[in-house]
Amino acid sequence: MSYEHPNTSLTPRAAAASEQITQRKQRKRKVEPRQDEPRHAKRRVEDTLKDKKTQDSWKTIRSTVENIQCARLSVSTGVQILRLRRKLSSQSVRQTVEGEAPKDEDFDFLVLDDTDCYDDDTGHLLFKFRKRAIYPHNIALAKSIFSDIDEKMKDSKTRGSAAGKFVDKSKFADKKIERIEASQSKGKGFIVKNGKRLRNPVSNPVKSYKSGMYFDRFKQQNLDWGFSKLFPDEWKRSMPFFSNIAEKFESILPGIFKKMKMRRITTAPEAQISPSVPLSTVSINVNFATAYHQDRGDFKSGFSTLTVVKLGEIEGGHLVFPEYKIAIKVDEGDLLLNQSHRLWHGNTPIVQGPNGGKRISFVTYLKHALERAGEMEAYNTGVKTTASTIEKIHVETDMQQMDTEVPLTEVLQVSNPKEPFLMRSVVNIGKRGWI
Repeated sequence: MSYEHPNTSLTPRAAAASEQITQRKQRKRKVEPRQDEPRHAKRRVEDTLKDKKTQDSWKTIRSTVENIQCARLSVSTGVQILRLRRKLSSQSVRQTVEGEAPKDEDFDFLVLDDTDCYDDDTGHLLFKFRKRAIYPHNIALAKSIFSDIDEKMKDSKTRGSAAGKFVDKSKFADKKIERIEASQSKGKGFIVKNGKRLRNPVSNPVKSYKSGMYFDRFKQQNLDWGFSKLFPDEWKRSMPFFSNIAEKFESILPGIFKKMKMRRITTAPEAQISPSVPLSTVSINVNFATAYHQDRGDFKSGFSTLTVVKLGEIEGGHLVFPEYKIAIKVDEGDLLLNQSHRLWHGNTPIVQGPNGGKRISFVTYLKHALERAGEMEAYNTGVKTTASTIEKIHVETDMQQMDTEVPLTEVLQVSNPKEPFLMRSVVNIGKRGWI
């Protein structure tokens, strides 16, 4: 077929090149949805899906999502890109549901596949979720070491609102407790024994255990605590499992990983899970369905990780973010990266099978208070800490820059035709800002 370019001044070779560029642009328009035409965008995307099963799944999603800008999936990486708007402010969650157990009505969208989620108004990264990120041999290692941690260690009484809104006397094994007096803080109360109120407040006892490093405010230094202090050999043997988590962390969020690593090296070089892991502390939870809460003491610009191993028959435990009406099904070996100290979150009920079972979750993070030990050493030795300069040196890896790593104009495809997502209603929800 001959082609005559409208500009007669072009040579045939230049005209052919121009035609190729025009054709490429036309093909690109057929695939990429236009922001101002979501309905037509859906039709163009649907035309590109050749597989019948994929088309059927796409029709299901199209019937539940009205705005194509809410959910799209990267063709190149197979990672779903979500842009959500807040429905509840942080203050509203604090006043209404802090300390309460999540329910199915609290979320409209359950994430089952690889997903990157952003705030639609600010562009801030909310979380990154990856399926089957942890290697099977490391999962087996974690099971062999931590399967009986709830039998080796005492239950925690310091989890605050994560353990429930009100402190219940019946949950304590100590029969000498006369009553629990309420505290000003949700999830905390004061034990009264022999007519005297104990000084330190407590929370409901739960199977949640610490490991790694913490800052001792009395000794003014960083120390081991929990499992790593009581069972140092077992803790050392578990390092490949946590190094696997760090490896995936670095591949998913390299800028944040580098920033956290430099922060740890500069302010608390001894406070580490292992030399390759820029995370100082681990919370290990056994069948602990947390109530709505925010984590405390994390490095403000950092991210925490969540992964799970399972023993026996166990279901539930979906992680819910009530501000965005979204939940994530974190199965064995999956990895979630998020800022749990900024986002309110909690777990749906955990259900054991007839023969019992355990859901052991590992939350790793970098404690902000660890730098105080470096500040004390700097004060005593006269050597100034470089913690403040790290922020300036690595400003290019700040949150807002990291948020734009993944283009948000990719096309929606379905990675799992059989069960891509479970939706109850439209994902496009109320407009709120980032807290």
